[in-house]
Amino acid sequence: MDETEEAGALPTASKREAVGAASGSPVTREALYEEVWAEPLTTVAPRYGVSGSFLARVCTRLNVPRPPPGYWARHAYGKAGKRPTLPAARPQDEFAWSRGGEPVRTPRVLPKPPQATKRPRSRPSASRPSLHPLLRGAREHFDAACEPDDGYLRPYKKLLVDLVVSRAALSCALEAANELFLRLADRGHAVGLAPAHQQLRRIEVDVREQGGPNRDHPTFWPPWRPTVVVIGTVAVGLTLCEMSEEIEVK
Repeated sequence: MDETEEAGALPTASKREAVGAASGSPVTREALYEEVWAEPLTTVAPRYGVSGSFLARVCTRLNVPRPPPGYWARHAYGKAGKRPTLPAARPQDEFAWSRGGEPVRTPRVLPKPPQATKRPRSRPSASRPSLHPLLRGAREHFDAACEPDDGYLRPYKKLLVDLVVSRAALSCALEAANELFLRLADRGHAVGLAPAHQQLRRIEVDVREQGGPNRDHPTFWPPWRPTVVVIGTVAVGLTLCEMSEEIEVK
């Protein structure tokens, strides 16, 4: 059950905040960060009509740091220490939250590219896995996929790595994807499925080497969420596809 608080017990400023929260007005990452570091979650949460644990999950979704256990007890004696800064929003983070629960997507300016710096050649660490986490269980789903007339597999499972491939080239495609994903991870670039709240869609794939009009171009299997690699502050879509070539036959 959500925590509540009588309106008469709230000061005038908090009453206005409670009215705004109840009406579904969104709260930004910056505003939430200031609130949770000014007062305990058990005080802030009732203004939004939710429990402290629920608001803690909202902070996690928005990538907002919150005070650790025991912070307010130490704060009372002036020993709380400095609060951490609000980190920049990552590509997968939401930017605001509303009481209705729907993610609020705030327009963002394009991030500045990182400064060019000479970095040492990356080497695989001793703890590097042999199989990238995104590919665990993928082989079984592609093996069980249907194979229509165009020859490209259509898995029944939709939350899978984005591969457009035939059954004959499946092993080669999985090996190539695994090596690519692991090498990106070695350089600090995370590879995974795009966050559900961003509702991204993969663009249409054209596997023909020469391209051309889409007169006879089939529509291939689309995953529900595209595969992306996060480079700095930018998420880039990844689709590994088996190319084809048109030839004349008799």
